[in-house]
Amino acid sequence: MADTVSALHDNIAKKGSNSYYYAHANTVKERLVTTLGEEPKCLGAIEASSTGTKTTALKSYQWADEEDEVLVYIPILLDSPPEITLESTETSVKVNAKEGGDVYCFSLTGLYEKISGASTKWGPKNKRILLRLKKAKSGSWWKLLTEDQPYKADD
Repeated sequence: MADTVSALHDNIAKKGSNSYYYAHANTVKERLVTTLGEEPKCLGAIEASSTGTKTTALKSYQWADEEDEVLVYIPILLDSPPEITLESTETSVKVNAKEGGDVYCFSLTGLYEKISGASTKWGPKNKRILLRLKKAKSGSWWKLLTEDQPYKADD
C-alpha cells in the first residue's frame, strides 16, 4: 500500500470496478484513472491557431418524442447564456453556441422524418440547450435518426 494514497484507493487498485469502494472514489476522473490506468483524453476539442478560438463538438444529448414536435436536450456546462445560432433543413439541424472565445457545435443529419422548423432555448438551471424540432406531420418517432445516417459530430 506504499504506492497508494489510501486504503480506499488500494482496494480499488486491486479489484478495479468490482471493488466495494469503487463508487466512493472522489471523482469521475479518479474512477477513470483507476479503471483505465491513465488520464482521460479529450477527443472533442480543436484549437484554431489563427484566432485562438476553441471549437468543441457536443456529442451528448437526450431526446423526447411528442405528438407535434421532438425535444432534444443538449447539455453544455456554461455559467452564462451563450449566443446560439441555428440552421435547419427538412432532415438535418445544426446548433452553434458561442460563449466568449469558445464555440460549441452540435448537429444531427438524417432525421427519422421531415421537420418543418426548429427553435432553441437556453436552460440556465439545467445548463443545457433545448432544441425543438417541429414535425412536418404529426405522429410518433420511434428513433431520432435514420439507420443509414447515424449521429455525426460537426466537422
